Amino acid sequence: MSGPLTPPSDGSPYFPITERSASLARIHIGVTSPLIAIALIMFVARIWLRVRQAWRISWEDYSMTIGVAAACVDFGFLIPQMITQPTLITEEQRIWTRKYSFLAIPVWGIAMMFIKVSIAMMMLRIQPNLLWWRIFCYVIMFALVAYGVANTFFILLQCRPLEASWDASVLQMVDGASCLPITGILIMSNLGSGINISTDILLSLAPTLFLWKLKRPLKEKILVGALMGLGMFASIASIVKATLVKEFGGLTKDPWALTNAISTWTALEQILIMIASSAPFLKPLVQSALHRMGWTLSGTSAARSGYGNHYRDMNGQSVRQSRIVTNKSMTSRRDIYGGDEDPFAVGESADAIPLELKAFEGEKEQRRGMLRQ
Repeated sequence: MSGPLTPPSDGSPYFPITERSASLARIHIGVTSPLIAIALIMFVARIWLRVRQAWRISWEDYSMTIGVAAACVDFGFLIPQMITQPTLITEEQRIWTRKYSFLAIPVWGIAMMFIKVSIAMMMLRIQPNLLWWRIFCYVIMFALVAYGVANTFFILLQCRPLEASWDASVLQMVDGASCLPITGILIMSNLGSGINISTDILLSLAPTLFLWKLKRPLKEKILVGALMGLGMFASIASIVKATLVKEFGGLTKDPWALTNAISTWTALEQILIMIASSAPFLKPLVQSALHRMGWTLSGTSAARSGYGNHYRDMNGQSVRQSRIVTNKSMTSRRDIYGGDEDPFAVGESADAIPLELKAFEGEKEQRRGMLRQ
């Protein structure tokens, strides 16, 4: 064990980093670092699936890209605050870390706004011709943008000059310097928590209204529903963060540890919503992995199904039946190997590819061809 921390010999101000603060910093880095790496890998895979066969990048992808870039900046701004060993830091070091932890707050808000707007844009394509659904999605997007912009201005203008937000000495050194009372900041924080929790829940559960009506196998519906439902974990992180924020500004024994805990849950909320926004687009990769294990989302063994089709053809199956089976097999392979990068594949938009409809149309074309023969 290390000995007791020694204050600076010149008598300059110092601030102690306790064992609890250092422990929470290690937890923050150990938990958020692998998670943000996973989120970035999923985002890259999402973009790759959207461009590998044809350029299918749309507005939700651009919005997501901005959100991911802001999230990476936010993650970097929190690192200086995470001092992993008990020590004494100078007042200059304390102000420097507080500066970046403060700037991380508006960057976090911007990232969340663009990421959630991306999810709302994706949801809009589930039922693009349904009026009330379009209104619902646009209201969600408007609320997210309005709060995101207002919250950014509120944070940057809560102290005049801005430096007073992380350096309290400015309030005594600069004439006219002032900051909003802590109660006003907590009210805005609670309002933001309510908006974040409600939008997390709505964006996670609202698609299930239509998911079960899709003409897809049950296992595929469950898969897409589970991928969309990952956003519920972000709402849990937001709830935990809201309970911790209530202690902020009060009489706490270790304010640095409290700040580390709030930062960890804030980062978790952001990273989990990043994962939830990209997860539905990775359905083709999940389908391909299941196929390699011999199963499709329809619940049948891929290898067994292919052998059965060949066996019946070799034993005198009619040409009409063989062509229909072949057409369905082609559609199934397209579904298995990820030919459809759209997580829902419904509606009439250019990105939507209703596989069941295409299979039915292909079967009708086969019948017409046989009648002409």
